[in-house]
Amino acid sequence: TQPVRKFFRAGYSCFYILFSLQCFFLKVSKGSLFFPDGQLENLRYLIVQQVGKPMELYNHPANQFVAGFIGSPQMNFFDVEVDDHSITFSDGNTISIPQDALERLHGKRGKMVLGIRGEDIKLDPQSVELYKQQAVLTDTEVMGNENNLYFTFRNRMATARVSKDEIGQIGDTITFVLLPSKMHFFDKNTGKSYTET
Repeated sequence: TQPVRKFFRAGYSCFYILFSLQCFFLKVSKGSLFFPDGQLENLRYLIVQQVGKPMELYNHPANQFVAGFIGSPQMNFFDVEVDDHSITFSDGNTISIPQDALERLHGKRGKMVLGIRGEDIKLDPQSVELYKQQAVLTDTEVMGNENNLYFTFRNRMATARVSKDEIGQIGDTITFVLLPSKMHFFDKNTGKSYTET
């Protein structure tokens, strides 16, 4: 919009502030932050989670908070345990762990949180048969240009964001994969990303 362009032309940056879930435009100058109206009181307790361009934060979140904050629908999170061969979910089911995921974990093993974005849950699993999963749809949301499919998976509610042509009815069984190359792993206690170190 025109007001947004005005701020960017004036050298302002967009900051997401948690308490209001709004985007504030702040100017960075010599290490100080300035609101357009010059007020700083809302930033007294600011804790910077990550600095970067929007797509950097989206694709490479530094922690679980950032991963869940940016993007819609929110990233799906699952409690898992990882060893050298498999990912075990909280319900006891396992999938083989992809080699590239093992490498991105930098030697980390044990209990952690797996994150996967809705668009990285694919309903066309032929090319990755090894990771094929099934679940029953509990709800659907037709958005026009895309659809959100809701289902329970490994004791958690999950959302898949799919194309406008991919739709199902409540109660349908869907077959899908969690794209191995798009899996994120986070420390269960601190939320720090293991895959973005």
